[in-house]
Amino acid sequence: MRNGRELDEKGKLVIYPSTSCESYRGATNPSDVLAGLKACLQRLIILDEKYITSEEKKYFAAFLSVVPNYPFAEKDGQNIIKPAEKWLVEANQELPQFYPLFPFNQFKIGDIEMASFKNAYTQAPAFRKGTIISWHQDGIFFARMGMKHEAANYNTKKLKDSERRFPTFWGPGHDWTPDHNWGGSGMIGLQEMLLQTVGDKIAVLPAWPPDWDVSFKLSAPHSTIVEVEYIKGKFRMLKITPVARQKDIILPERIAP
Repeated sequence: MRNGRELDEKGKLVIYPSTSCESYRGATNPSDVLAGLKACLQRLIILDEKYITSEEKKYFAAFLSVVPNYPFAEKDGQNIIKPAEKWLVEANQELPQFYPLFPFNQFKIGDIEMASFKNAYTQAPAFRKGTIISWHQDGIFFARMGMKHEAANYNTKKLKDSERRFPTFWGPGHDWTPDHNWGGSGMIGLQEMLLQTVGDKIAVLPAWPPDWDVSFKLSAPHSTIVEVEYIKGKFRMLKITPVARQKDIILPERIAP
């Protein structure tokens, strides 16, 4: 409608006008939207054909090929990922440039792009980061970047006693008490410190402080159960069910810092 062309000069869609979470408005190609599109399309094209036809797979594969690339850029001499290619107005406090990490699993610890995510956090405006209250997700993003100390510090504060009659009646955050967003984002942050899955790989203790003892049992994709007892810096138990999934396990010593 604006220029008579469906795609840009690189053969990619132009997603505009949009928003990147609620924070970056009038946005072009927002990182969170791109990550969500890519994640959905990637999963659709590998579905069994009893759920989706080969023609539909071709359509979704073609769709995936024209989804724009993530807006990586250089700022102040550092490579970063931006919340969108560009935008008109800023508001609110979200960090949508980290949605490709979580919840959309587009990158994992050890990928070369992780440095751009860490730089983006460092360069993010102060009012957008470090907030503990309510839904804020920094603890999840720290875990997905493999930042053990930061994840441990943040998620410990997120999940502390509410100091009310009921320990989990957190708040007020941005809205009311009880604000169970504290517990939701805190629990996800804690679990991401313990276990991360990208594709078929299962990273065990990817962002867990080595001096913290822990025992847990968690589910992973493909009907997988991971049971761990980690005491004084050593695995006392590591049980994977079914056994065939052991080949997909990544232990801490094999995860890049």
